[in-house]
Amino acid sequence: MIASRRANIPITVIVLTASIVLIFSAISNQSIWIDEAMTANYARMETSGELFRSLWRDKKSEAQMPLGMYLAFLGEKLFGHSEYALRIPNLLWLSLGIWAFALIGKRIGAVWLPLLLAVHPMVWHYADEARPYALQIGLAALLLWATAGLMSDRRVTGGVLAAFWLSAIALCATSLLAAIIFTGWLAVLLVICRDKIPRISPGQKIFSTAALLALTLIGIYYLSTIWRGAGGARYWDVSLANLLFVGFEFGGFMGFSPGRIVLRTTAQEGIGGLPAVLRPYLAPLVGLAAVYLFFIARLPAVVGRAGDNRDRSLYRFCLAAIGICGSGLWIICYIVRFPFWGRHLVPLLPPVLLLLAGAALKMSRAARGILVGLLLALLLAGSINQRFNKQHQKDDYRTVAALARAAEDEGKSVFWAACLVTAAYYDYEPALHYPADPGREDWRNADMVVYSKADLFDPAGHIRRWLDSAPYKLSEQYPAFTIWVREE
Repeated sequence: MIASRRANIPITVIVLTASIVLIFSAISNQSIWIDEAMTANYARMETSGELFRSLWRDKKSEAQMPLGMYLAFLGEKLFGHSEYALRIPNLLWLSLGIWAFALIGKRIGAVWLPLLLAVHPMVWHYADEARPYALQIGLAALLLWATAGLMSDRRVTGGVLAAFWLSAIALCATSLLAAIIFTGWLAVLLVICRDKIPRISPGQKIFSTAALLALTLIGIYYLSTIWRGAGGARYWDVSLANLLFVGFEFGGFMGFSPGRIVLRTTAQEGIGGLPAVLRPYLAPLVGLAAVYLFFIARLPAVVGRAGDNRDRSLYRFCLAAIGICGSGLWIICYIVRFPFWGRHLVPLLPPVLLLLAGAALKMSRAARGILVGLLLALLLAGSINQRFNKQHQKDDYRTVAALARAAEDEGKSVFWAACLVTAAYYDYEPALHYPADPGREDWRNADMVVYSKADLFDPAGHIRRWLDSAPYKLSEQYPAFTIWVREE
């Protein structure tokens, strides 16, 4: 027995090391895009007082991501303000998640579990984004480990309870939507663990009460942001297509796709056009889906009553939390008309991956080795493709801002139909910019037009109609951008 444990130690170390190396590979120095620029705007503030005052006044979604903005502020003071530096803190948050998954893997007998997190395309994508989503994945993984301890241990230990409440408080402070998800998470846990509540010690009850008070204060803060009108952009209708896209991201299928920009542009004209753009990627998409079918087929054995399954209650919790939190958030977003995407549900990714691990453990040893190896290989291939394929590049504000600046240095006029905050990150302040007033003539006479994402920066279509009718020609294309120049 001792020899077996010693043999597992180097395997665990190898898995942890490989997982962290993989996460390091996910981060790039690509141009930041619109959402990251909003984070960068908070990160570069001089003092924490300035940051908190801005959070209190802001009416954008960043006001509802207080901890994410504050940690970005601290990260910028430590690492700098470059694209890569803004994303470096994600390594810490995801390393926390990998460590938590290693602990869960030890509990359920799946030493490879951290790799499942480290190779997932969704994790790679948000590792490479200066937003709080990687932080949420790490905290949700830690919360899941603590949840497993509360459910499985014979008695509630102080360390597990503290980890549960501290990770819950931190997760809720990352965003309003994460707080909504935790509300469902906690409700499911209380139903499953209702018999354990009377057995916690008086000190643990006091600590839990203090934690609930802290969560209440966070909730009051979020209510104040809603009261003053803060919130995310509502440029899309809410429909079942949102859930389909969430499933596409959670399944890791994004790694085998033409990229978010192409999918976004196509979806604007209706989801009926998506099969055509996905057809060239059909083989890997179908292959990955086929592998998932083997895991899904074992789910009844994971959560059902048949057979020996000492962690059945944990898997049932994961299934219930995913269903209740996911459907609950969809209903809320449908009512308030907020179009949510996969990133808004990332705290549920760890429970999804744990269910996959539970399904694998109900397979035979040979089948498990083949299917887990195949799943890890496919997900890693998708992540690598997503990271290095030009089709998956972010909106290239860095290149386009340099082009616009160079044109103005030559004495040409430039009309900027794109995000001003992201332009400012690259030290470019356009003289002519969105919004385009149809009654004004100055933007109509520009020598160059920088055009990006019509639904955001040309919702009425004034600019596009002018480009189609006026003497302009398409000069260059970059991710999320077209450059138009006046013909001589």
